[in-house]
Amino acid sequence: MFPLKSNKANIGLALILLLSLLMSVYSIGNYSGDAASTKSIGRQSQLKLGDQIENRPLFSNGGSRDTSAPHDPLGSSTNRGGFSSGNRFGGSTQVEDRYSTPLMIYAFAFLGVFITAYLIYTRRRIATLKVNKKLMLWTLLGVGFFLRIAISPWVGGHPYDTGLFKSWATSAAANLSTFYLNGSSDYPPFYIYVLYIVGKAVSVSTFSPYFTLLIKLPSLLADVLTAFLIYRLASKRLPLFISVMLTAFYLFNPAVFINSTFWGQVDSFFTLLLVCALIAVSKDRVWLAAALF
Repeated sequence: MFPLKSNKANIGLALILLLSLLMSVYSIGNYSGDAASTKSIGRQSQLKLGDQIENRPLFSNGGSRDTSAPHDPLGSSTNRGGFSSGNRFGGSTQVEDRYSTPLMIYAFAFLGVFITAYLIYTRRRIATLKVNKKLMLWTLLGVGFFLRIAISPWVGGHPYDTGLFKSWATSAAANLSTFYLNGSSDYPPFYIYVLYIVGKAVSVSTFSPYFTLLIKLPSLLADVLTAFLIYRLASKRLPLFISVMLTAFYLFNPAVFINSTFWGQVDSFFTLLLVCALIAVSKDRVWLAAALF
C-alpha cells in the first residue's frame, strides 16, 4: 500500500495544474498567429465549395491519393487529401518528419505508464488516495485541456480538412441562411452552427490570429467533457484509483489526443454526443437520447 499524504499531494496537484495553465498562456502569447491565412481563407470561401468536394480525388492504389489532382484552391497542397506515398500524417514530408517520432515515443510511454500503474494497483494494492478528489479531477482535466491548448496553435492540422473547416466557418459566418445554397458541405447541419460561431469569432481582430486553435477548440472541449463523463460514471461503481485511470486513459490516449489536437478532426465532438445519448438510454430517458443521437 502506498498512501499519499494529503497536504503534499494536494500541493503537488495544484502546482501541476498551475504549470499547465502557464504553459498554455506562454504558448498562446508567443504564437505569431495566422491572420494572413485567415484573410486567404476568407477570399477562398467565395469559391463554390461544391466544386472543391466534387474534385476531391478518391484513394488510388496502395491507399495513396491521386497526385495528379488539380491545385487545391485552399492552398494546402497539390495532394488534396494530404496523403502521399509513405506519408500518413499531415500530407507533408516535413510534418511527417517533425512529429512522427515524438508521437511514437509518446504512444509507447503512454502504454508503459498505464501498464505500470495497473500492475502496481493489482499487485501491491493502492487502497486509497488521500487527496482532494475534486482537486485531482480538475487537475487531470485541466492538464489535459491546457496541454491541448498549448500545442494546437503550432500544429496546422490536416492540410485539406482544416482548410475546409476554415472555409466553411467563414462562409457560414458571412451568410448562414445560404450556406448550403452557395456550396456543398458533406457534414450534418448541426456542426455548421458550431463553425458559424467560430467564423464570427475570427471576424474579430483579437481572435483572428488564432483561427487554427478556434477550429480545433470544439473538439478539444469535447475530449475533456467526455473524460469528465467517464469519471462520473466510473466513480459511482469503481474505486477512485481506477476511475482516475480510466479518465486519464481516454484524455491522454494517443488516438484521441492526435485526432483532435494534431489533426484538427471533429470525431470527439460527435463522440461526446453519442456518449451522452448512451448515458440517457441507461437512465431510460429515451426521448433525450433520441434527440442527442
